[in-house]
Amino acid sequence: MYKSYISNDTLLFPPNLGDFIPQDAPSWLISDIVDLLDLKEIHDSYSKASDGQPPYHPSMLLKVVLQCREVRSIGRGRHTGGSESPA
Repeated sequence: MYKSYISNDTLLFPPNLGDFIPQDAPSWLISDIVDLLDLKEIHDSYSKASDGQPPYHPSMLLKVVLQCREVRSIGRGRHTGGSESPA
């Protein structure tokens, strides 16, 4: 009836989240493309900021934004790359 619930379950090793993503998932393509981008200007602007907490890595943030965009497009029944209006 319910999924198993073990609140104090331990793992031998922490899981690698990439192991849970199928090899043919768009996430891997998005990650590979972002890794090829030159984000030097973004890195430079981050290095000039001296206040607050350390920022998240720009590549990671861009991957999250693009992945969310892909998920939203699939949820609407269409794929990105067409002439759709930005959300």
